[in-house]
Amino acid sequence: MRLVLTLIGAGVLAASAAAAVPAFNRTAAGDAAATASLLTSKDLSTSDGWSAVAQGTHAGFTFSCNGWNPSAAGITQIGAASSPDFSAGGVQDVQVFQLTDVYATAAQASTLWDRAVRSGLTHCVVDTLESVTQRGLDVRLLRSGPLRVKAVGSMTAGYRVVAELYYPSTKKTLETYFDVILVGRAGTLSEITLSSFRAAVPPEIEYALASIVYHQIG
Repeated sequence: MRLVLTLIGAGVLAASAAAAVPAFNRTAAGDAAATASLLTSKDLSTSDGWSAVAQGTHAGFTFSCNGWNPSAAGITQIGAASSPDFSAGGVQDVQVFQLTDVYATAAQASTLWDRAVRSGLTHCVVDTLESVTQRGLDVRLLRSGPLRVKAVGSMTAGYRVVAELYYPSTKKTLETYFDVILVGRAGTLSEITLSSFRAAVPPEIEYALASIVYHQIG
């Protein structure tokens, strides 16, 4: 199970070399603003045995994937940061990960949001979960689509994919929930990825984390 959670905890919108992404003009101030938005261990309950594993350098978002390719024309990214990979064991094996990008202006962030954060972005969430087949696991998609999320600001959105994962080595099947919460404010867009087995992360927890991120932006 840890293999799956580590793989899908890397972030749905992490940029790839082949994807159409905004122009890059990274600055120290932009990176600092992105870092300031990130969740920390203090933001998660310590009673559930949470641990944190540092991730690699975050190059930036891409909202493009097979079946969804919104334009990034006229958008410049000036900062980026990623949280550690937070995980808690137990029955659900919950994992939380966050990516944040800062853009040159609030107008650019809003434009990118309007172009990209639509129902078509579900394709990218599905692609991320289905990528575990590269590790020898079988995926049977059960349902996917936009997820109703209590708004923390005018730019709030969510997506959920539910699937069955089959482990050939153990011949076991587990239902997994893969949620992506997107939060934007001023010139910053942030993605919170939450994955769990057997049951979805409760909506009040997702809202609480989104609210923390929203208030830490800017």
